[in-house]
Amino acid sequence: MEEDSPCMNAIAELRAALICLDAGENLSHFVEGHGLQSQVFRFSWSEPTLSIDLELPYACVLEDAEEQAADNEEIAASIRMAILLMVAAGNGTLLQDGEGRLAVFHDDDTLGWAVYDSDGYLLDDADDWDTLVARLENAVPSDVENAVSIIWP
Repeated sequence: MEEDSPCMNAIAELRAALICLDAGENLSHFVEGHGLQSQVFRFSWSEPTLSIDLELPYACVLEDAEEQAADNEEIAASIRMAILLMVAAGNGTLLQDGEGRLAVFHDDDTLGWAVYDSDGYLLDDADDWDTLVARLENAVPSDVENAVSIIWP
């Protein structure tokens, strides 16, 4: 993956957002909406082999501190997943033989993934990320020099 590619820039921004969340700071990127309860963390990525669509509640003022912390943990987990997927796509290891595109989505109500062949026919899907994490174990480099350091919750 080229260092100054749009993908690498997006990964850098996602990592910065993750650092903010981990430090308990407010996000400055990827926040949309207005008002007390309508702000969301929004990240969307689309390339021929990968699409990611994340839209999760963020900084809902009427929620208590525990609910806001849970929202932030969900956002952090989604950011980690997006980074892993983008690295695997950039390395050319995201898809298996016969697969053409992986779509990943997570909003307040749904979470899941689907893989399609090159003609757009659904090959596999699931409504959890545990199976997606298992798929990624083979897609992300395991050598120290190229490894991606992301701790999955």
